Amino acid sequence: MDRKIEKPGSFQVISEDNGHEALSYELITPTDTLEVYPKGNVGKLTKKPTGTINIVKKGTIIIKAYPKEYIEWWNKFSLKGVELVLVK
Repeated sequence: MDRKIEKPGSFQVISEDNGHEALSYELITPTDTLEVYPKGNVGKLTKKPTGTINIVKKGTIIIKAYPKEYIEWWNKFSLKGVELVLVK
């Protein structure tokens, strides 16, 4: 996904997912990576803070999310989106 960053800095990452006790995914920016563990509220799509990520340049950047391990279709993990909130 492409995102326009107006002000670089540290961002609180909020993951909207249905939780999974065994899986994790990496959120990757050009300058930082965060491993996200979507635990809690398993089976229910919810937003939860998962950590912080640093973005050092303003402008349009590409943000990627990849599972740490291969996810089978039967795992039923769903990632609806990721929100970045600038930490003041």
